[in-house]
Amino acid sequence: MTRLFASFNALLCAAFTFAVHGQGYIEIPSAKSTQSGVGIVSGWHCSANRIEISIDDGPRMLAGSHTSREDTRGVCGRADTGFSLLWNWNLLPRDCFGCRNHRVAAFADGVRFADVAFEIETFGTEFLTGKAAQYALPNFPEIGSTTWVRWEEERQNFSVYLTAKQQQSVTGKYYGALQSGDQNPSCGPFSFPNPRVFAITHGNFTFTQTGGNASLRAEYVTGAVCQLSTVALKPYDRDRDDGYLTAVFDAASTASCPEFPGGLTVRANGQRLIADSGDTCQSAHLIGAK
Repeated sequence: MTRLFASFNALLCAAFTFAVHGQGYIEIPSAKSTQSGVGIVSGWHCSANRIEISIDDGPRMLAGSHTSREDTRGVCGRADTGFSLLWNWNLLPRDCFGCRNHRVAAFADGVRFADVAFEIETFGTEFLTGKAAQYALPNFPEIGSTTWVRWEEERQNFSVYLTAKQQQSVTGKYYGALQSGDQNPSCGPFSFPNPRVFAITHGNFTFTQTGGNASLRAEYVTGAVCQLSTVALKPYDRDRDDGYLTAVFDAASTASCPEFPGGLTVRANGQRLIADSGDTCQSAHLIGAK
């Protein structure tokens, strides 16, 4: 726990500035975060005898308090400053306009000292039962690692139960096909409701990642070959990349490969390779697997 709380040191420094009643802060949920399942409202306060929590201006609920928080001793002069309240986020309304957004307020001896806006996501029921699931998250927490998460009914959430460094590499050969054609109806003749027919070309695609750079080589069953020069990988986006590394080749980089008009965005995670051209009319979609 000491190491966990130590990670909040930078956050605490900012929190001390905004304390309203004495000194205190709500750490979970954090502002603009998304909460789900069974979780907690927690934080710390320097001097309160009694901590109460209100969600969406509802009734105040007594939180457990005076738990040890050694990381606050330097500011509060004491360590028994922690508080927490167990809560099932599934109890909050979700399926209505604006119902994803909520607020939690904390009161120290009857005086509000913190207020946080956050969001929730639910499965539409107070307590989901009879479900089981397990998934692998490639390249987390680092490239080449795999972390497995598993559904835990008692927590109404997924939890990490295994993480391992594997030999699997994002670099390698992916086998699949390229789908190409005029996919935008506004760019040419289009007979509704007849679907457009897209050309499918099978091949293998070698994605090479070295440090912060990546390149792509496509070899088709027709004998044609396309080699894209090395470009810098995009910074990892935790909200979108889902274990994939992303490289963006501009139109100049793909000029020698007519099957990729307007540039190409490539995503690879060691298991799957996905790529899409940047042209709005004559588009191309590539997919491969190891």
